[in-house]
Amino acid sequence: MIKFNSISDALHYRKKCPICLSELLFYNRANEISIIDNSIFIEYFYLNHMIYESDICVNILNNKIESFNGKASESLSFIGDSDRINSSLSIECHECGQYDYVVKLYLNNNSVEAVLNSESITFNDDPFKDTYQIYNLYPTKETQVIQFSTNKEDRFSSLPLIKLDIENLEHTINRIKKLLIFS
Repeated sequence: MIKFNSISDALHYRKKCPICLSELLFYNRANEISIIDNSIFIEYFYLNHMIYESDICVNILNNKIESFNGKASESLSFIGDSDRINSSLSIECHECGQYDYVVKLYLNNNSVEAVLNSESITFNDDPFKDTYQIYNLYPTKETQVIQFSTNKEDRFSSLPLIKLDIENLEHTINRIKKLLIFS
């Protein structure tokens, strides 16, 4: 699992889509997070499987919580060691939509931990052949593959975590295809 030194590093983990080479961009699915200059504003967070409204401001360069509901960062001291406030950042290709990664943000007292949660890539070798979606889920150390077939039933497989070699994507794809034969 990759733990980033800063949220800024997480936002730049991958700069370009491995499929179309377009710039990857932050995507805010539920309008829960916004990024302005060197700060990230979290409007909703999750704690113990519950959703809470908030106003948390975090410096993306040093991961320090600057304010919580408009007050100094000490106001997060109600969080116990076992409680983890979390939120997610999704960075994806807006051009082809075939690659994205998700960073989980864990808030503990006065700082934030940014961890790579998942990566997803969709590809097909040939427009007349199957399409594959590969999901690397880092917390569970597994790779999930969905094979959308052109002439038979779609297929779902779960494999041990397989590193996505973005520089040599063809090698990763061939390795996964071989493993799919045995799953």
